[in-house]
Amino acid sequence: MHYAVSNYGSTINISFQAPYYGFDIYYVTSTNFGQTWSSPRNIIHASIVSGVYDNISFGNSTSFVWDGYLNENQTHHLYHCRSTDGGVSWLNTILDEQTQTNLGHQIRLAVNQFGNIGAVWIENDNVKLKQSSDWGTTWDSTIQVTSDCMAQDDGYCDIAYDYSNIYLVWERSQNPLSDELSIYFNKSFDYGQTWDSDYWINRNSYRSMNPSLAVSKGKVYAVWLDCRANSDTLGWGIYFSYWPYYAPDAVSDNQENIPTSLSISAYPNPFNFSTTLSLGNYVDAEIGIYDITGKLVEKLKADKGQAVWDAAGVSSGIYFARAQEGNSLKSIKLILLK
Repeated sequence: MHYAVSNYGSTINISFQAPYYGFDIYYVTSTNFGQTWSSPRNIIHASIVSGVYDNISFGNSTSFVWDGYLNENQTHHLYHCRSTDGGVSWLNTILDEQTQTNLGHQIRLAVNQFGNIGAVWIENDNVKLKQSSDWGTTWDSTIQVTSDCMAQDDGYCDIAYDYSNIYLVWERSQNPLSDELSIYFNKSFDYGQTWDSDYWINRNSYRSMNPSLAVSKGKVYAVWLDCRANSDTLGWGIYFSYWPYYAPDAVSDNQENIPTSLSISAYPNPFNFSTTLSLGNYVDAEIGIYDITGKLVEKLKADKGQAVWDAAGVSSGIYFARAQEGNSLKSIKLILLK
């Protein structure tokens, strides 16, 4: 890929490589839904750029990922280039150092509601994951999501990030000697510390490739390119599936959202020591309290639709209370003043 785009509200950010200008990477932005655009700015000057793979935006921050060589004397690396002032200034840093026998590629990014970043890529036929809670200033240790197996190769991947939930999708070849590819999915509900078993989405042996993932309103959506017998598309078509939160053991394409009236409120808010969280008619919903970085602070269980959070053990600041019941998810900002 030679370009990537993301938005936050009315602001659109695009990073792109212009092949006719060599291997430089440029950036343009619009703050009015694309009605007018800034002039292209040269952000990266490199010897070789394999691709500008993804771009994310959150508030006044934006970043993109690429791989290649900054100069001819340097090793191929994965890079994360970020701005925290609306694209005025940029800092390009190595996301993952590479060696000749350890080459990563096809990097993808996602950002959650707290501004935490997740980055995934393919390295030695496995899916690797890194996370950052400070917009890429520092990164957690690399997590290898898929397992080493001589009988399988993992390829092109994507990531969706929702609160502490991470969802991944990728290509897998069960037989590296053939061109048959399948689409697999996995999920973690604790920032990638534990994972479920890999799930085979498309359940066929056709050539399935280039998966993409999105999460919205309690469902995770996957699309991919598929080659199967279809006279209307000469064998190629775009296929779709989704996984609902309320069915954690399967990826399904035949279930619908169940309308709910889940609501969450807090009183008092702002508060000094404790606040009462009310959940309407839901008496069994679990409530998670998260800090501004997205770290889980405490779990509460509602009793007759209410739960009291005693914040005596935490410092002043902004927190979030999130309630989930079935496929319905609601959150509220809490302000603790001491």
